[in-house]
Amino acid sequence: MILSVMTQPENFTQDALTSQANVLEALLKQWHEAIEHESSVSVFLIKIDAYEEIEKKAACTRKILHKINQLLNRQDDHLCHFNRNMIMFITSELSYRQACQFAERIQASIVSLGLQQQINQTASAGITLSIGHVTYSPQREDTVGILDILSAAVRYCQEASKAGGNRCQTRLHTTVLR
Repeated sequence: MILSVMTQPENFTQDALTSQANVLEALLKQWHEAIEHESSVSVFLIKIDAYEEIEKKAACTRKILHKINQLLNRQDDHLCHFNRNMIMFITSELSYRQACQFAERIQASIVSLGLQQQINQTASAGITLSIGHVTYSPQREDTVGILDILSAAVRYCQEASKAGGNRCQTRLHTTVLR
């Protein structure tokens, strides 16, 4: 289910905290289903690079959310505007390779929008994203929890951004979290 603000472009004004709570609740549900069905959960944290330099921040964010929403096609996909310049997306049953490919698809789709940000009074550049993502298959008696994968996604998003942005950062989930 694609949650809240993502169902229609006109609905982007929904309260961000409600949207975040819904996505985190969905993550908890997917976590338990992944344990039961021995499948995976993927968390993507997407940061809009050089956000402060974008003139029309809200409009830009809406376009990015709408474009990512168009890539989603499964009932268990959840997307929300996580904070000013970040978007969270969760899904299930992706392999590590599929998650990496999906992150690359997200980046390519945003580049295809042709959104621009002002660098100075005479120059502009295309808007890019930094993406941190984690795919993990939880076990019944696991010592790794939801907060571990969320913090790993945050860390990888920060690493992608610090490395210059416009990139995806992740590691194979079994070595990251254990």
